[in-house]
Amino acid sequence: METCPAPCPRFTPLERAPKKKACYPPDSRLLVCDLGGVAALTEREVWQVYIQERKPHWGDLHYRDRIDKAKAGGLQFGRRGGGKKLTQPGSLAALMPLALHDLYQPTIEAWTTKDGSTRPSSAHLAWRLLAVFLTKYAEQPA
Repeated sequence: METCPAPCPRFTPLERAPKKKACYPPDSRLLVCDLGGVAALTEREVWQVYIQERKPHWGDLHYRDRIDKAKAGGLQFGRRGGGKKLTQPGSLAALMPLALHDLYQPTIEAWTTKDGSTRPSSAHLAWRLLAVFLTKYAEQPA
């Protein structure tokens, strides 16, 4: 992996980095950029703000996907009395307690490997939602 000769003011997500002149951080974070005060917050806190800001631009199902993927789980089912079964946590629930500056590439890869082995479609959608979310906050002015 090639690193920048001088400190870059902003890095891009690895999957969207330019092919010829890669500008990867030496500590291999998925996303390293100046997020200002946002980096100290947990993903859950910033995720809530993000979905509220973007809600007018999304349809109901698009919005609900983001809510469902971040749910903690452990609640009783709401249908037909629910019984004794509890809801499963959403795919992104494991990452929600982490601070944004702790979202390293290996952390996200481990999460996708674990979640993708049990529910691949849900994990793939959650990964796409996470990538868009991180890209949006990487583009915010410092």
